[in-house]
Amino acid sequence: MFKAALCRGSFPALVTAFLLSVSVFAQEKLPGGQGAAATATVRVTESPVNTSKDEKKAGAAEVERVPAATELAATENEKSGSGARTRSVDSNGVRDELAQKDMSFALSVPRVAPEQAPPAGASGQAQPSAGDAAELAKKSQNPVSDLISVPFQSNWNYGFGPERRTQYVLNIQPVIPIKLSEDWSLITRVIFPITYLPISPSDSEKGSGDTTLQMFLSPAKPGKLIWGIGPQFLLRTASDTNLGSGKWGAGPTIVALTMPGHFVLGVLASNTWSFAGDSNREQVNVLSVQYFINYNLPKARGFAITSAPTIQANWRAPNDQRWVVPFGGGIAQTFVSGQQPMSLGFQLYYNVVRPDNAPNWNLKFQFALLFPKK
Repeated sequence: MFKAALCRGSFPALVTAFLLSVSVFAQEKLPGGQGAAATATVRVTESPVNTSKDEKKAGAAEVERVPAATELAATENEKSGSGARTRSVDSNGVRDELAQKDMSFALSVPRVAPEQAPPAGASGQAQPSAGDAAELAKKSQNPVSDLISVPFQSNWNYGFGPERRTQYVLNIQPVIPIKLSEDWSLITRVIFPITYLPISPSDSEKGSGDTTLQMFLSPAKPGKLIWGIGPQFLLRTASDTNLGSGKWGAGPTIVALTMPGHFVLGVLASNTWSFAGDSNREQVNVLSVQYFINYNLPKARGFAITSAPTIQANWRAPNDQRWVVPFGGGIAQTFVSGQQPMSLGFQLYYNVVRPDNAPNWNLKFQFALLFPKK
């Protein structure tokens, strides 16, 4: 087909013949699909350089097509003398031609590897190992780790006030570590409360409370004892007089902890004194001590049994109305949803020692977004 087109010297006829050959090849070769790829080779022998019409006809092109799959086709290259030879093997015999006198064109249809499905239960996302989840859980339990976290802690205080109603406080408390140098880090922690406060049998106040800002200077590469120390500030941000102290305050804060085995054990303490604000409001002098005990279950990925009650003392109150001492605990889990690490936790505390109008029970639910250092 190509030979006749070339002899006539018609370019359209040559293109038509080429397309018809490719079509025939595709019908014969591709459906068989027995190799890594189906390949057609068109070899056109070079003509001597002259302009004679008769010589052009004499130097006609030779068209060869690799036989169909039913003819047992194979192509192999071997190097000999000054250049490579191309050997075509079929059922009719073996033909050798010098590759240096050929111009070869190949049309290849490579085999496409089947797409691999994601592992069962993975939903296309890499899931953390048990060791990774346990390590992430420990970091989330360390107040001065290099982990950025944004906890949302809901508190239901049952039996609050003279009417024994329920108070609700949502604490939004982002923790952001800042690397100061190779040896030191500054960990900032903000506690911003949104409060529902019952003030009478039929009335209540809703809005923001006073904000607490804590700053811990901590070694970037601590030893077995992990610690941080710095200032704490009381910011007058309450939206109503009943929701805040009406004062500006400051004081020291300190944290110390250790992580033996599956445990995270520590204490966080602070004392705040007021130094400015509404002169008609009572002065602030409050101690806060939170001890925390976390046991990370070795056979349950990311699960932990936890207890972190906050003991408070109002030094301005009478001795019998000064202390709040809760006791209790709960459970928490650290996990990855999609690509976002997070944690959930429930805790229940009973105030063993409390002032007259303080709540009896405290139920906590905490949801936290975690952003590990990459």
